[in-house]
Amino acid sequence: MNFSMAFETYTQALKVIECGDVDFVELARALVIAPELAKDWLIGTATAPSFPRFKAPPQGGITAWFTMLLTAIANSSEESFELELLPALHLYEELG
Repeated sequence: MNFSMAFETYTQALKVIECGDVDFVELARALVIAPELAKDWLIGTATAPSFPRFKAPPQGGITAWFTMLLTAIANSSEESFELELLPALHLYEELG
């Protein structure tokens, strides 16, 4: 039975694709961090996006952070996006 998985590096994704262990490679969060990632992987110029690291994130906190970053991208303000995890979670809850 095939399944999907999330990957952080080109090597991880390529390995499972080559052995047929997955139907597709999910890159949603990686593409939020590095929108040109798929193109860069295809031409061999990048191997992994730089994911933020959060100590002891609350339930839903990381999803809220990515949602607020997507909101910043949609508003063309991603260059000034500097929300830490907890402020992003609170803002997400306020807007919810």
